[in-house]
Amino acid sequence: MAKPNYASDLRALGQALEILRVERFEIEPDGKSYLVQVTTERPGGRYGFGPNSEKTLRYIWAGTAAERDDSIDVHLLYAMAKTLDLHYSPEDVARLEQEWRAQRAGLRASADPARLSELLRTAGGYVESKEATLLSMRRHGSAVTIRYQTKSGEDREETLEDVDLYAESLHMISQRKNYVGPH
Repeated sequence: MAKPNYASDLRALGQALEILRVERFEIEPDGKSYLVQVTTERPGGRYGFGPNSEKTLRYIWAGTAAERDDSIDVHLLYAMAKTLDLHYSPEDVARLEQEWRAQRAGLRASADPARLSELLRTAGGYVESKEATLLSMRRHGSAVTIRYQTKSGEDREETLEDVDLYAESLHMISQRKNYVGPH
């Protein structure tokens, strides 16, 4: 069985969470899928990029048909969508990853280590570096708590502050820039 690519998977999930303007979340692998419980902010929150929140909520609630449906009460959606339970299949994660690559195609901009998607990528890389199995990841305040199982079967929990993840993300980005690749 192939080992999960936590760094890539969690970056893709982080992109989706950025669009939702997340305050707190918990990610739990479920086989090859991920269960994600999020608490969202109202529009104008910390993450001011991506599609506007009204369009995003309409899409999440009822797909593309909802984008054209003015009868949907967006204020009710905000109240109902304060906490969301989401399920991302391997296909969903691959689609998010493909969308990310399409957005970045042709751009010469560097990755932003302060973005949630990069922080989650770094946290995923941290779990991979330990050759561990991710059990759950929880964001609270300016920290991420990671529960994982070591190769020897021991369950561990670590809390990583955003500042530490940011520093490690800068290191990872600099390593990628220095990568020459196969000749």
